[in-house]
Amino acid sequence: MKQLLWTIQHEDAYQALEKTGVLVANENYLFCGDDLRFAYDWLSNQMRIRIGQPPEGINYPIWAWYQWEGKRKRRDLRLSGYAKRGTPLVQITFEADVNTCLLSDFEKWHTVLMNQYVANDENEWERFYEQNPYPKQGDVESSWARIFDLSHYTPNWDPEPEKRSIQATLWKIDMAQVKKVEHFIAK
Repeated sequence: MKQLLWTIQHEDAYQALEKTGVLVANENYLFCGDDLRFAYDWLSNQMRIRIGQPPEGINYPIWAWYQWEGKRKRRDLRLSGYAKRGTPLVQITFEADVNTCLLSDFEKWHTVLMNQYVANDENEWERFYEQNPYPKQGDVESSWARIFDLSHYTPNWDPEPEKRSIQATLWKIDMAQVKKVEHFIAK
């Protein structure tokens, strides 16, 4: 089954897609610095486990949107925050097979980026850190799989389901998957 996704990329990445027919993550331009590499490495490993090995030479995923603020829609390009002001960007609308991408909760992903425990609710959060004032990394990382449980919802803890943003990660995008390309300049 196919699903519609959206990715925002630098104009140079799109030109590489046009030239080679495939878009892959270039490690030189990852959004994360060395201080966040642990989270990207963890997610890449989860992708290997959950959707399979990447093509040869690919270590990191392409990031896309499955859902933004509770709606299956593309991002509003009139907004700021996509890149440094004046940067030439593209939003690529494409189709991907559901088995080739890993969906995760965008808000909970930020807990992973902060290298913290992903709790189901506030009580669990407090209990965990009271019992583990200096938690072991393995205990923290074992909770991160919760970012993939898109059916979980705790009122007053999780974003309301109708407002939840869901990201998608996949190893590559082929030109044949592309349905639309919108060029814009970051504000």
